[in-house]
Amino acid sequence: MAEARLRVAKEFLADAKLCLDNGRFRSAVSRAYYGAFHACVALFEHYGYQPGHFLGRDKRPARRWEHGIVRKYFPIEFVHKRKLVDWQLGIGLSSLYESRVKADYRVDMRISETMARNSFEGAQRLVQVIEGRVV
Repeated sequence: MAEARLRVAKEFLADAKLCLDNGRFRSAVSRAYYGAFHACVALFEHYGYQPGHFLGRDKRPARRWEHGIVRKYFPIEFVHKRKLVDWQLGIGLSSLYESRVKADYRVDMRISETMARNSFEGAQRLVQVIEGRVV
């Protein structure tokens, strides 16, 4: 399953690049985050984790990979505990998430090319590092 997640992550990252190159900055930010998100999930799955290993928003074992679970436990597990990802990349997922929320829901906010490029490049670095750990 981790390999399939990684393929999806790379597809979303390619979509983010297409959006970035075509001035679709809002969509570029969103796709970049989802590329990074799926790559992080791939790493969890590679190490045998399932959503049910974590408590979801309802304080029960999660039935799916929730954004909050991945954002909270990715740095704990893969930056601090296993030391597979450096600190800057490990906390980058939360920044990507915050940018994605702005891009997807803050219709009154202008999403700049710089924001889109930073999101894409951050996600790209994270996906590359994770790919090196999963493959």
